[in-house]
Amino acid sequence: MISAILFISFFIFLILGVPIGICLGLSSVCAILYSGTSLTIVATNMYSGISKFLLLAIPFFVLSGNIMAKAGISKRLIKFVDTCVGHKKGGIAIVCVIVACFFGAISGSGPATVAALGAVLIPAMVEQGGFSAPFSTALMATSSSIAIVIPPSIAFVVYASITGTSIADMFMAGIVPGLLMGVALIIVVMLEAKKHNIKPSREKASGKERWDAFKDAFWGFLMPVIILGGIYGGIFTPTEAAAVSVVYGLFVGMVIYREVSIRDMFDILVDSAKTTGGIMLIVASASLFSFVCTKFGIADAASNLLGSIAHNQFTFLLIVNIIFLIAGCFIDANSAMYIFIPIMLPVCKALGYDIVAFGVMATVNLAIGQVTPPVGVNLFVAISIKIKKGLEVTLQEISRAVVPMIAACVAVLLIVTYIPITSTFLPKALAKEGSYTGDQSSASSDTASKDAGDGNNSFDTIADYSDLDWPEMTWNFACSTTETSTWADGGRKFGELMEKATGGKVKVNIYAADQLTNGNQSEGIQALMNGDPVQISMHSNLIYSAFDPRFNVVSLPFVYDSYEDADAKFDGEAGAKLKELLSEYGLHCMGIAENGFREITNSKHEIKSVDDMKNLKVRVAGSNLLMECYKRWGADATNMNWSETYTALQQNTVEGQENPLPAIDAASVQEVQPYCSMWDAIYDCLFFCINEDIYNSLTPQQQEVVDEAGQKAVEYERYINRSGDDEIKERWASQNGVTITEKEDMDIDSFKKAVDGIDDWFVNELKSQGYDDAQDLVDLFTKDSFNTVEDYSDLDWPETTWNFACSTTETSTWADGGRKFGELMEKATGGKVKVNIYAADQLTNGNQSEGIQALMNGDPVQISMHSNLIYSAFDPRFNVVSLPFVYDSYEDADAKFDGEAGAKLKELLSEYGLHCMGIAENGFREITNSKHEIKSVDDMKNLKVRVAGSNLLMECYKRWGADATNMNWSETYTALQQNTVEGQENPLPAIDAASVQEVQPYCSMWDAIYDCLFFCINEDIYNSLTPQQQEVVDEAGQKAVEYERYINRSGDDEIKERWASQNGVTITEKEDMDIDSFKKAVDGIDDWFVNELKSQGYDDAQDLVDLFTKDSFNTVEDYSDLDWPETTWNFACSTTETSTWADGGRKFGELMEKATGGKVKVNIYAADQLTNGNQSEGIQALMNGDPVQISMHSNLIYSAFDPRFNVVSLPFVYDSYDDADAKFDGEAGEKLKEILGEYGLHCMGIAENGFREITNSKHEIKSVDDMKNLKVRVAGSNLLMECYKRWGADATNMNWSETYTALQQNTVEGEENPLPAIDAASVQEVQPYCSMWDAIYDCLFFCINQDIYDGLTPEQQAVVDECGQKAVEYERYINRSSDNEIKERWESKNGVTFTEKADMDIDSFKEAVDGVDEWFVNELKSQGYEDGQDLVDLFTK
Repeated sequence: MISAILFISFFIFLILGVPIGICLGLSSVCAILYSGTSLTIVATNMYSGISKFLLLAIPFFVLSGNIMAKAGISKRLIKFVDTCVGHKKGGIAIVCVIVACFFGAISGSGPATVAALGAVLIPAMVEQGGFSAPFSTALMATSSSIAIVIPPSIAFVVYASITGTSIADMFMAGIVPGLLMGVALIIVVMLEAKKHNIKPSREKASGKERWDAFKDAFWGFLMPVIILGGIYGGIFTPTEAAAVSVVYGLFVGMVIYREVSIRDMFDILVDSAKTTGGIMLIVASASLFSFVCTKFGIADAASNLLGSIAHNQFTFLLIVNIIFLIAGCFIDANSAMYIFIPIMLPVCKALGYDIVAFGVMATVNLAIGQVTPPVGVNLFVAISIKIKKGLEVTLQEISRAVVPMIAACVAVLLIVTYIPITSTFLPKALAKEGSYTGDQSSASSDTASKDAGDGNNSFDTIADYSDLDWPEMTWNFACSTTETSTWADGGRKFGELMEKATGGKVKVNIYAADQLTNGNQSEGIQALMNGDPVQISMHSNLIYSAFDPRFNVVSLPFVYDSYEDADAKFDGEAGAKLKELLSEYGLHCMGIAENGFREITNSKHEIKSVDDMKNLKVRVAGSNLLMECYKRWGADATNMNWSETYTALQQNTVEGQENPLPAIDAASVQEVQPYCSMWDAIYDCLFFCINEDIYNSLTPQQQEVVDEAGQKAVEYERYINRSGDDEIKERWASQNGVTITEKEDMDIDSFKKAVDGIDDWFVNELKSQGYDDAQDLVDLFTKDSFNTVEDYSDLDWPETTWNFACSTTETSTWADGGRKFGELMEKATGGKVKVNIYAADQLTNGNQSEGIQALMNGDPVQISMHSNLIYSAFDPRFNVVSLPFVYDSYEDADAKFDGEAGAKLKELLSEYGLHCMGIAENGFREITNSKHEIKSVDDMKNLKVRVAGSNLLMECYKRWGADATNMNWSETYTALQQNTVEGQENPLPAIDAASVQEVQPYCSMWDAIYDCLFFCINEDIYNSLTPQQQEVVDEAGQKAVEYERYINRSGDDEIKERWASQNGVTITEKEDMDIDSFKKAVDGIDDWFVNELKSQGYDDAQDLVDLFTKDSFNTVEDYSDLDWPETTWNFACSTTETSTWADGGRKFGELMEKATGGKVKVNIYAADQLTNGNQSEGIQALMNGDPVQISMHSNLIYSAFDPRFNVVSLPFVYDSYDDADAKFDGEAGEKLKEILGEYGLHCMGIAENGFREITNSKHEIKSVDDMKNLKVRVAGSNLLMECYKRWGADATNMNWSETYTALQQNTVEGEENPLPAIDAASVQEVQPYCSMWDAIYDCLFFCINQDIYDGLTPEQQAVVDECGQKAVEYERYINRSSDNEIKERWESKNGVTFTEKADMDIDSFKEAVDGVDEWFVNELKSQGYEDGQDLVDLFTK
């Protein structure tokens, strides 16, 4: 309604003949009154609209123009130009055009140019030239309109003040378009002269006449040269140039030409004041009008409407031209600027159009508007000039005569609009590096701040956004630390930037040490949440943890490798999650600054290892996480206010403290702490937040400015916080005698070992408090960042450049993935390896298949990212990825591609000479159409759908009843627009990039088909690298894949929201569709695909399909409706937190929590923590049901309870992993489960420890003779001891924890265990030989206490079994998948010699233990187990 009041009142006043400036002001007042807002805002905004330094140029240019007009410059210019071109046909009219251009460069005003030249030139054109009076008057008016395009231009000054672009750039950009308009009008003159056979008005002038005329007009010509040359020469600013022009005009008029006297100055000043007053009234009123449009959302709505209509530059510019041409008929240029530019500029930036070129285009439009009836101001001035009787012209006559001139100017307008280089060439050529202001986009403040962080843009500068109608306000900034701290400096920097950006409207007061809440930190944050008395603050995550313990996640120990790693996390996905949490508390986070690594000081001794921390009384920040860490490090940790700490240290109440160096230094703690250890264990950050209600009260443009200033303040705080560390350490050492212990001189591993498992403890703490997102949150910080890579420049890299190719455009996620790889490789290799990006398969002329062939050849492509659907042209097996309804979620897809299925695809790629570094994603291929919502398979019937060129996809759509066809993606938009096809299928980012949503009003999110991207390097190139270099390539490649997956997914929600709001697309979500109808229609497609492959000779087809279609161990259905009790089960295992055993337990916990809706939770206790590390007691606790409810233990440990479990480890029973799986998933496994049932245990599945390979320090073991008298540590099982005795070894048993030392001291010479277990204990460091004989295997029983299991309903039991079996499959998979990597690493890093099974005399070992089965049966019988033989038969038959 407010918008209706605003515009209706505006047009009423306009119709009534009220001047435009008053119209704008009065209509704004009407809207403000209707809204109930105080009228005091009127004066404030009108004043702020004109109180801009840039606008000072206007009165000076007006004054200088009036002075030069009075100085007789016009007649001198006319005389000179007449001598040059007056002898041509229609020469005097050409003189009119040229002189108008020159005089426009002096006055900057169209009406002033008409007034100054018209009285002379209009009669001359009629009487001397023979032109009609209407034509002559129209030409004078039109030529004079060029004055606001040729610099200096008042219109350009107004545009620059609105947009923040450089006046200098605008002035230079106007030269060529102004001259083009002049040329266009000269062409009109020549056509008119030819049409009416008009003769020249004078004889050709002599050279002397021309020279005399030039000398006389020289001082007039010099004025634009001085103005523009001075600006671009850096002598003065554009505003100063305006003042210089006044002084110059006075000098020329009073001293050179002597036509301006002191008496004339009064009239000149009065005329200038009138003109300036009129302009400034229009600017002030237009500024108020613009404020009303912004405040009440009118401008934003109009901008969104324009953006929704104009999806590309061509359409947008066409619409803008039409709007400006129509507006020019009614309102003046300055008013139009203020009304329309704020609306159009965001769309212009979003579409990437140069904003200097946009300003020129707008000004040319408005120049045309000066001669467009009914309110063409130049026309009115021209017909009102007092000239000879009989030459008067009416408005109707001039309106008819001006039409061809307007047409010529419109032609120039189209050139300027669609060939922007005509405007931008000069300013770009003359601008100093980086100073050109036209190349702006709608990039968010995040991008701007990233540039700042990269050193491309200082955190001290910010553009002038004072035109955004800021309310005058003062915000209070609070922080916990002192005035001199980096926290307070960050707040001060924000205040400086905001004051600069808003023209002083927004000010920031700094209240350090939480003064506004009497020093109470938590109350400081609460005051921020309330929005009073604090509006902005910078506080540590540790302080925020008093409100929400999840914020402690930032300070998990040893999470960050470096400052850069911390930045990458906080500027990435982890930081985004923290900002999301802050939003839950009514806070908008502008950025995450840093307190830093919390180093430890003390007064007792150097701290080098965890033993040095024992019983040390340490003041620790008030966080339960930090208290737990210091407790595990053996310290006597306590908490107290920071303000009390100095005294407590001085009096030895406490002996140490932990804090970042700047905080320690600011409190002078080094005076009483002679030791400081730089261990970089714990880090804390600073949340730089603004109250969300205050933030939301700002316009989107204002919010962008706040975010930009906030991010720059964060970067500044990070910079100053870090830059002082070295100076602090040097000063402490020299002035305070502090002993600094550097990280490299400390036993960091001892500290890490002590807090091993703290992540799980923290997750369990959070879960116990009801935070179910705990694990996901911790994962964001503990998983490896895809933004960082170590420095591997010492690996002797060759200097090389690799070409990366992909099928999609430069802005696609595919290309971004390649760029990320390039960044990481350049960083890792010290710049030796560079990567060039060639998107859209440029190197093969856009041909995708040739792009892959070029990769296989290794020239001209060395790396690429292409879809499996494109690869299917080489090998149809790659279509397997896109079988319908194979993936439940993105996570399920990741699990497959990072698992066995992905490994198989990599194997296939290797057949084509390609090494696959990782599998990225194109995504789920959603379906759009122009007909109707697709909810079931019936809606697909006969729908003409464009489908990717894959026989599998074509078959699927045929079965769904669609009329499927294939065409190039580049042709699809037009085909959809013309209804040649009615629908298409593709991932959302691809659809969005092609703007297909403009012609497809329906989109169904069915997640039916998915395609991936193979990120490959030519195998010959990969193999030419050393093993260490290959590892780096794989690391960078995998990180690039993770990055591409992340950015590909993160845009989906934004895309859907934008399509719905801007394009009116109806989004049909998966849950609203009858997915079963689609699944039913393609039932059997897997078999069809297998048969297709087999018919082409691919005999591995079924195995390949099985890898994708078998149930994933990452997903489980929602069974939360089964009335689960709320309970927590404790899981125990013998191995460490990082073992596959513990990972299996974690997987079970994840699945159970997901299946039960969070009702059943599982705590992980590795290393048998609940029974003090005793394995047998761990199993006994499981049998009792307390404190253990679930466990994963080896059959060898179970043999202490029942020797029958040793049967699993009979030698040479299993041919392969598959053979083992078959036994444990079959009859043998059932028997083992039955025996476990006798001990009150329900076995959910049998996982694996693996084949127990043998290592030693003496020699290669190839035959049984090599084992003779070898001292070997063997697991505590009588069966294993018997086997090693028969192999001739000197076998002994000891705790696994003691084995490394015994091997190191040569107490024993060898040991036997699966590779992951050996690797976890670093045994390879002291064992140079490893034999892969696969003699003995042990499994893991994954059990739950039977009573607990029996307490569940049958339906609930089925869920437990499903989750248990999936956890078992997961553990088997990860346990096996690392073997090859372990072997390669041991060889390259530890020099271990591997003896493969094929190179061993396995028969000699088998012969030595021949008969051990009978020995084992007899052993069992002697202990009363009569089923011994049957049991052995199950494994040996």
